[in-house]
Amino acid sequence: MAVCTKEAVLILPPKTGSAWVRTAMNNAGIEWWQDGDEHGHPRKPIGDRLVYVVVRNPLHWLRSYFMFHFTSPVRLYPEIDSILSKLKKPDLWCWAEFVKDVTLEHPRFITKLFDWYVAPYEDNERFILGHTETLVTDTVSALFEARVPIDVDQIGQMRETPRVNECKLPKPEITKDQWLQILDAERPAFERYGYLKPEATKQEEA
Repeated sequence: MAVCTKEAVLILPPKTGSAWVRTAMNNAGIEWWQDGDEHGHPRKPIGDRLVYVVVRNPLHWLRSYFMFHFTSPVRLYPEIDSILSKLKKPDLWCWAEFVKDVTLEHPRFITKLFDWYVAPYEDNERFILGHTETLVTDTVSALFEARVPIDVDQIGQMRETPRVNECKLPKPEITKDQWLQILDAERPAFERYGYLKPEATKQEEA
């Protein structure tokens, strides 16, 4: 979705932290509005505003969507929802089956998803790529770079905003074999968005 201010357009694909961004900006008293569909591009011209797009480690994105399927009635992607609909619960066996099937049937799914959000803006002079793993720091930096009028107290309020919509169910562990399966299926995303670096696997901020 596009979270807009007069100075910036923040675009967050599903499962990359949009709920935290909206909550943190509300807590800090930063005026914003949504432009376009919840999971789409902004409809109004960007103009000279800074564009900030967030991506996420494909490993974590896939697991997050897997958990989302079992905790929400919302269905966003028929291709992978059809695979998930055959599974009964978010246990290790179903997670393993999901990874196997989705990487075989829909390789590059996450790569294409992220590219769809990033490609229209990455050549803009005022463009920042953010990561869910460093969402707090990246979002504050983007707002500062865009010259959104925020002070030290507002930055503190954003940083103190806890994680939002965090799944309470236990997350399945990602085995080495599953990591290799997802890496093979989504290698362009891992390479293009910096997820082959060791620090890319660190705990997410929000």
